[in-house]
Amino acid sequence: MPLPMQQVAVQLPGQAGAYWRGIPMSCHVATLIWLHHASTGNLPAGFNEIPKIGNANEVLRRIFRRGVRLRVNHRQDVPLVPGSVLVFERNGEPMHSCVAVTNKKIAGYNQTDWFRQQGGRQAGIASQFTEHQILDVDWVMPFPSDKAKAGANGVYICSLYMVPERAAIEEYAR
Repeated sequence: MPLPMQQVAVQLPGQAGAYWRGIPMSCHVATLIWLHHASTGNLPAGFNEIPKIGNANEVLRRIFRRGVRLRVNHRQDVPLVPGSVLVFERNGEPMHSCVAVTNKKIAGYNQTDWFRQQGGRQAGIASQFTEHQILDVDWVMPFPSDKAKAGANGVYICSLYMVPERAAIEEYAR
């Protein structure tokens, strides 16, 4: 039985380090696992049960094209639709993906480059699950080691797309 995305976007049970059930974790892989779970009602048993896992970037490219580009600025509150898939895009490529679990909170894996620990905010953790308020997205203050994400004026080049849950599931299943 299918499940809502905001209910399945949680820490995956039994994760060991950077792997889950033998699958190397990334933000896109977690998004595909959650889409599988939402569409089938079951977590995949392993790598082979997610037919498009080896082509995650292509699936996320199709998914973000079904979304709406959100207008965001530094520390701007952006209302989200719970269950929607969020894709951070640059030059037609999905750079990061996660899920809106409430209208102001997102959940994802490997969110290290998108959030920074500062003023009580939690930083993203490599290969691990974290939740963040949308206000905590570090749009303007790129990490020194991550200059590629910043333009000359210090603003992220990435655009944020919000994709309705149903459209994301359709593209995953295609």
